[in-house]
Amino acid sequence: MTLRTARSRRRGIATGELGISAVIIFIISVLVIRSFAAKTEASLECVTTAARIGEGASPQGLNCPVSGKPFMSLPVCPDPDRHLRWSPRFDRDGSRQELPKAAPQTAGLEIGRKGSTIAARQQGSTVIVDIRPRIWWRYLVGPILHLVCILYTIAFFTQLGPKDRGPKGVMVVSLIAAVISVWSLWVTVPGVEGSQALEFDPAAGRVTRHRYLFGKELAPEIFDARGVAFVRSRATPETYSLVLAVRGARAVELVDGLSEEDAVLGSWLRARFPK
Repeated sequence: MTLRTARSRRRGIATGELGISAVIIFIISVLVIRSFAAKTEASLECVTTAARIGEGASPQGLNCPVSGKPFMSLPVCPDPDRHLRWSPRFDRDGSRQELPKAAPQTAGLEIGRKGSTIAARQQGSTVIVDIRPRIWWRYLVGPILHLVCILYTIAFFTQLGPKDRGPKGVMVVSLIAAVISVWSLWVTVPGVEGSQALEFDPAAGRVTRHRYLFGKELAPEIFDARGVAFVRSRATPETYSLVLAVRGARAVELVDGLSEEDAVLGSWLRARFPK
């Protein structure tokens, strides 16, 4: 074995060891994300059930998906403390919810999250909520993350030559890690290079979600809105979501990753979009 071949094999093994670490981190991340997603899905299902009862559906046989307690005649979760914090009540005239933050009497509102900013404004009778990535996330952290994924993928393909290959087991793990890198790019690019705008039309009772990627608009989503609510989607860490109840369909999570201080967004929207 020549010195060059030995160095190439060592590079291949090093790439494989990095791949093993990436696979372990990926598995742990998937387990954590799935746990968070399950709790959020349960909260959305609870809001959907409450809205159905508010539209006239019988509560018989309907239970809160988190606590398992049965719904009563009121369109409100029977055990909200475990997952909603402030339980929305969906009556026929719209959603009602007591929040700790009163709606400010302003035509615009801006709040910030770790990776993005949310700016809400009133344009005539229509309300627009813009969600854009922060500058440091879009132009620094996001591109660095993408660069690491791209470099690892390239490093894997450079080790496919017969003289550069490591042990088969290491190559298999490296392949899995390369696939994870490509998947990570697919998942994170919209959050770095994309944005969205939510258009609330009180007159039509409709909400339109516009998504943009690399400056181009994707197909918009239109919802027949029942009402908006600000719910606790996760308890640990404590995270809140802006949720839209949709007529005849499942509730939709419009904005996630909010804090308790951001409850003002729910109050501000509901004052301008009561139904």
